[in-house]
Amino acid sequence: MTMTKATPKTAADRDALIAAALNAGLDATRTAKDFFVAGERVTPAQLIALTDDARREAEARAEAFEAAEAIRAEVEMGEGDLEDQLDDLLDFEDPGAVAEVVVESGKPVEVAAPADDVQPAPSKPARGVIKYGPPCGGDIAHLPIATSPEAGNPLVHLRVEAQTTYKTKAEAAAAGKASGKAFLAFLAVDTNLETAWVVATVGDEGQLEIDGQTVAAELLTGTEADAARAKLDGKRLKEKSQWRVQAA
Repeated sequence: MTMTKATPKTAADRDALIAAALNAGLDATRTAKDFFVAGERVTPAQLIALTDDARREAEARAEAFEAAEAIRAEVEMGEGDLEDQLDDLLDFEDPGAVAEVVVESGKPVEVAAPADDVQPAPSKPARGVIKYGPPCGGDIAHLPIATSPEAGNPLVHLRVEAQTTYKTKAEAAAAGKASGKAFLAFLAVDTNLETAWVVATVGDEGQLEIDGQTVAAELLTGTEADAARAKLDGKRLKEKSQWRVQAA
């Protein structure tokens, strides 16, 4: 927030200017009448301008750090996502295509396409492309939260109680892998607006579960999403797609 440039009239006003400058990281001091930054005398208006500049620089650094953390997180989980997407891209059958086989001699040999009277194998049902951003694993392509375009950077508003939560994404990912099931790890915010990482696993019938309780994930849109964001602190959380997980 930009400070006003009104001239300080009282000692309390001057103390407030110095406190704001110190909070912004400036080496600021004052005497009864004058202000100094790094030993150089400045006017009240100059001190306010320097404080505003320092605060903006600090905010820019914080945003850059958040962006770097987000990129680092994407790189960390990128290998799994690419593997899933490659599986989806390669999982097709085209009986009319001409394959190329490499024999022991190293020379490619063309394999003719099947004759017209040969019935092609039944096509497999289309699989969803995994777009889920946080750590995940196993067969989750049937879950909308995993394939939705808004699945890349989710924040889950949790409406069930998770018996176990995790402080970091890495801990949640390790727990999901250790479960031996398909899983999703997500950053969740509870009704008290406390954040933690939670792991949901996929049950025998494809249902999403938290601690054995069947849950459903729903993307919040419109006014619901706006209301959810209004309760949050911090730009990083507000920029995420807002989801709700509750008992099914």
